[in-house]
Amino acid sequence: MRISFAISIVWALSVSEVVTADDVIEIGSRRELFVDNFLIKRLKGDADLKLHHPIPREVVFTADRPWEGNLMFHVTVFRDGDIYRMYYRGWDYDEEKQRVSEHKFICYAESRDAIDWERPELEIVEFGGSKKNNIILDCREGVAGNSWRSAPSSNIDGNWGNEFNASASSARSV
Repeated sequence: MRISFAISIVWALSVSEVVTADDVIEIGSRRELFVDNFLIKRLKGDADLKLHHPIPREVVFTADRPWEGNLMFHVTVFRDGDIYRMYYRGWDYDEEKQRVSEHKFICYAESRDAIDWERPELEIVEFGGSKKNNIILDCREGVAGNSWRSAPSSNIDGNWGNEFNASASSARSV
């Protein structure tokens, strides 16, 4: 029994590769999407990488409020504890003039299941004489005119917490 165990160890050491610290990519406890071989040295047996095509399902969110316009983009969705948070840009495209109007807002919605979304009345920005809407930023004054990004951030220790980063830019400001 001891001899076969010792032979097994010697055999295992002889056929295994030596892995050095330079070969290891530290990912900590974060999740990784394996879409290429960047984090995979080799696949054995029947293992392979397969990117599945999306399957159309029901619509879970429609930009249908007057301040959201008829264009919705720069959408960011992330999970914060038990809540999914969505930040998105609402613009209005003028079909007659064939251009985007000055109607531009950053809006917020939230969900417990990422299927049923609610737009809280934040009372931050006025639209049509009322602040009862989910607008967090009015972009008509040149702020966030070209891009908007939001995401959870890590604190100084690298731990994810209840802090968020957002950035906006336009031709006039960043």
